[in-house]
Amino acid sequence: MEKAVTLYRDLVQYASTSYIGISKPDSAGSIKIRAGQTQRDLERAEKVKFARSYMVKTNGDVCDVVYESSPEELSNEIWNKESPSGKYRAVMRKVTDKKKEDKYFLEVWNQSCKTLNVDLLASEKHGKVYDKDGSFGCLEWSRKEDKILYIAEKKYKSVSYFAKEKKAGDKEEIVKGEEYLFREEWGEGLVGKHHAQLCVLDLDTQEVTVLESMLYNVSVAYARWAPDDKGIVFTGWHEDPYRLGLIYCPMRKSSIFYLNFETTECVLLSDAEMSSRYPVFSPDDDSFVYLQNKIGGPHMQCSSLMKFDWKAGENTTVVEVVKDAPNDDFPGIYTVTLPENCWCADGRRVVMNTVWRTKDSAIVVDTQTGNVTRLPTVDGCSLTVQNVQGNVVVAECSSPARRNFLVVGCFPAAGKEETMVWCELGTNSGKFEDVDWKVIEHVPTAERQNARNSTLKYSSILMYPTFDQSFDEKKLLVFPHGGPHSAFTTAFQIASTFLCKLGFSILMVNYRGSCGYGNDSIYCLPGLCGDQDVKDVQSAAEEVIKKENFPENRVVIWGGSHGGFLTCHLVGQYPDFYKAAVCRNPVIDIATMVGSSDIPDWSHVESGIKNFDHSTIPNPKTLEAMWTCSPLQYVDQIKAPVMIMIGKDDLRVPTKQSYELYKALKSRNKTVSYIAYPDNGHPIVKVDSEADACINIYKWFTEHLV
Repeated sequence: MEKAVTLYRDLVQYASTSYIGISKPDSAGSIKIRAGQTQRDLERAEKVKFARSYMVKTNGDVCDVVYESSPEELSNEIWNKESPSGKYRAVMRKVTDKKKEDKYFLEVWNQSCKTLNVDLLASEKHGKVYDKDGSFGCLEWSRKEDKILYIAEKKYKSVSYFAKEKKAGDKEEIVKGEEYLFREEWGEGLVGKHHAQLCVLDLDTQEVTVLESMLYNVSVAYARWAPDDKGIVFTGWHEDPYRLGLIYCPMRKSSIFYLNFETTECVLLSDAEMSSRYPVFSPDDDSFVYLQNKIGGPHMQCSSLMKFDWKAGENTTVVEVVKDAPNDDFPGIYTVTLPENCWCADGRRVVMNTVWRTKDSAIVVDTQTGNVTRLPTVDGCSLTVQNVQGNVVVAECSSPARRNFLVVGCFPAAGKEETMVWCELGTNSGKFEDVDWKVIEHVPTAERQNARNSTLKYSSILMYPTFDQSFDEKKLLVFPHGGPHSAFTTAFQIASTFLCKLGFSILMVNYRGSCGYGNDSIYCLPGLCGDQDVKDVQSAAEEVIKKENFPENRVVIWGGSHGGFLTCHLVGQYPDFYKAAVCRNPVIDIATMVGSSDIPDWSHVESGIKNFDHSTIPNPKTLEAMWTCSPLQYVDQIKAPVMIMIGKDDLRVPTKQSYELYKALKSRNKTVSYIAYPDNGHPIVKVDSEADACINIYKWFTEHLV
């Protein structure tokens, strides 16, 4: 295992981007880019945050990097935002004190020193401040630069009925008898987040104001200052009648609201019957764009891009939901959020990210015509835009054979976006000469065509080592993704590259139901889970074995979540095909998961049970439909040794699912291993746990491929 450990240590020496700040050009046309990044530190068992700065000279449509700083580790920083004029910078820090309690400090810096530092919890008006959680947090300067907007947890202070009375003069209102009162959270990945509130810090008085927004059944998110600082525009996630898991679920009920300071009214700006999120204002404040979905249904379905005209008070649809995307046509918008700033300097074009079949891609949308243009990429990589300032855009690129790296470019004139020229930031290419990849298209046979759309196709990404291997040394790892409505893209994945460099070819299958292929692909799978997706993966594996010349007796399989669900199905339905399997937090029995998952709607939707609402209760008919889709029914047929990995704090696929499989296999004298990682949720991402999982996966497959 020493070779594997050494390789993993080398692979974690790369950084992924957490935020990008872009200053306005100076008089010489130079801009400063500040990149906040994270890197795994195995010795400290944590992800280390650091920042690098770049000075870029713009010349027309071309950017040149003229300066690059050394990395500087950041201390407790959760937000860093330059003011609109560029004269000031706000930094939010989370600090743990001697009592092991978290405190939040908001600092303001000018161009030479720190001018202000406010202990936000000292006001006793709110709880913890929300960070970049992808669902709620924000930090926004007012246009006058005299106030800062952020989002924090509602403050709860409750004690026993037998607690001592408050002392005279205490600021806090203490509620007795509610210390054990259950408060709903927003599910997997959002533990401890009950009710999010708008908070404003006045920089002159250092006073904190909590804005209840007159909507007590809504958690606020993605807030922005309205034009002239006359109010706040924000997303509101509806809390009633109870919360459903929010991570990866942008189809939850949400709306765009305007809190008007003058009238104290909170006005609905979006369609009440749709799920709307993430408003971003144009440079001239004439309008904002946002994303919209149907409420409910499959997770990560295609979104439409909406535009709200601030003066006219009207919504228009800029980009419709795309139903079908034959060949390589634009497949629609698949993203939870927009870039922090997504507008070009002309106030007409916006840029955003989407999944385009097997690639993370950036698109430019003309908000007047609705025309969509795909930005070019670098070296065939996947590309995601991080931020935009004027006509300068910074993006992150990667591929299965290249680690993450940053690029910068200047938008060409409208209609010429395809000619965009990227300039790489940094000097480390991160290329792997011993790894290559290609995309393989699959056409379902006549008997496997979907009755709802018979023309749907799907794709796989095949990673393979470029060093010489004899036929008997080759081994194929089949890797179905989770979701099921997500997708594999040609972005760097540490685990896949790790196993590929150790001699495994990896087949990452985007079965029908994956996003990035049009919304028909999303909707073709519910009701056919455990059947259509299973056959798609198996057919892709058999096709690749034949065409790429792999030995049939050296095939293994690995997947997590819905990918674990498919892994269990495949080793059960094709017991002689796979020689070993690894399941991470797999769905085993949909019927027993429905009452304990943070997404009970998933169990209904994917089993083909329509019209889920909060009052839905399973009945014998629906439970039978769920069981019919579940892999546990095939447990008697499983022959392959199975390793199960779980995060002990998983709220999405509760751990009893995996333990149910473990007991079933043990009682049948099957070869099974069970690894439980504490302090990990649905994704096993803690640095030490992730590292241990990678080594154990390699060890398991190696031991059972003889």
